[in-house]
Amino acid sequence: MSSIVAIVAFLSLMTLLLAYFFIEHQRKEKLKKEKSRLTNQVSDIKANYKLVVENIAELAGVDSNSRTRLYAVANNFFVYQAIDGASVKAFAFAIDRINESFSALSSFIHDHPQSDVLSERLSLFVDALPKGNSGYNTSFYMHQLPMLNELLTVPPSAAAEAKEAEQENPQSKEPMAEVTINYQADVAEPAKSDSKVNVEMNVA
Repeated sequence: MSSIVAIVAFLSLMTLLLAYFFIEHQRKEKLKKEKSRLTNQVSDIKANYKLVVENIAELAGVDSNSRTRLYAVANNFFVYQAIDGASVKAFAFAIDRINESFSALSSFIHDHPQSDVLSERLSLFVDALPKGNSGYNTSFYMHQLPMLNELLTVPPSAAAEAKEAEQENPQSKEPMAEVTINYQADVAEPAKSDSKVNVEMNVA
């Protein structure tokens, strides 16, 4: 009788162990897939932002050093923070706002090709960015970048001056090839996420 009880206990223990390992395996697989999804999303956002920067930089004629500093806005986001659901959503939201500003500047220059607003706004923005990687911390993206993004907006005075100059010299407004800046705008304002996938990022 005791041997039967022992066998039943052993089988029950084995069943519990198998169930535990199965559940743990499923959990790890789920985390692995989520990690891969978030990493791919970050890569897509960075690649799209790089194309946007290349287009706006070509339009403004900025130098390679300024382009590198513009790229740093996206490339350094995860230097001091892990990739998780909340941080990726915040990253997408921040980059999307910058892309929108670039698009608005591009449209303004298309309508007012003689204006220097694009190069002026980009210079102000680039000069205000951190000089080193250490400046691209969580506080920068949360508090400073939204304010710096205001530097990319067209001042009302600049729009008025452009229209006045074109009225005085109508021939100065020659047709300009439109440059379309495409960006992904499918993210909502960042919100907290319960799911988290920790990925160690090395400082470049």
